[in-house]
Amino acid sequence: MKKLNSKGVTLIELLAVLVIIGIIALIAVPLYLNYIYHAEEGVCHANLHELERMYELDLQLNSMTHQDEHFTACTLEYGPDLCPVDGILAYIDEQVQCSVHGSYSDYHDSEDDSDDGSNEDDGEVPFL
Repeated sequence: MKKLNSKGVTLIELLAVLVIIGIIALIAVPLYLNYIYHAEEGVCHANLHELERMYELDLQLNSMTHQDEHFTACTLEYGPDLCPVDGILAYIDEQVQCSVHGSYSDYHDSEDDSDDGSNEDDGEVPFL
């Protein structure tokens, strides 16, 4: 009787590997996208904070009040890529705000609220 040569991979083994890879992808991809979103948000808010400080200093040094044209000139001078997702910047109520990410103070306040150590249940299911 001849023995069969088993040098290949069976269909069951291949399907098991594909299922495992699929499960890992279901977990890893949303986590990765969440990291990217928070990194872009952090970059935008850091740039907003720096632009706000620079613009207010420029207003004080030149003894000026806010003007949209002057703010636009300052944003162009600072650089074209202030928001990584191309949000529109505006100076409202003495704060630089992004149309996508909001203002720096909103971001900074929300970080302080989340780090207060309390475990309030806000009714949402936590993300893995």
